[in-house]
Amino acid sequence: MKRAMLLMTALLIASAWHSSAFAFGGEEAFYQFLGDHPQIRHQLEKNPNLVNDPGYLRDHPQFREFYRNHDEVRRELARNAPDIMRREEVDNRQHRHGE
Repeated sequence: MKRAMLLMTALLIASAWHSSAFAFGGEEAFYQFLGDHPQIRHQLEKNPNLVNDPGYLRDHPQFREFYRNHDEVRRELARNAPDIMRREEVDNRQHRHGE
């Protein structure tokens, strides 16, 4: 019984690690886009929900075009923008500090 519980716990942790909160299709392309557009990255870090604001998309044609070409990114950001941007901030901070 203990072994089954341990296995179940390990599976749940592994499943959570691979969930959309931790990774999504197009993640690398999205982070590359943010790296190439620091002003947009900064704005989205301050307010991740801008990704779903039609006015923001209208005023940022590069982001609108990226969004149009990356359905998987658009879907994930619609569901998890704050979590994804928080993760990007952490990854970016770790990369800068060589961690």
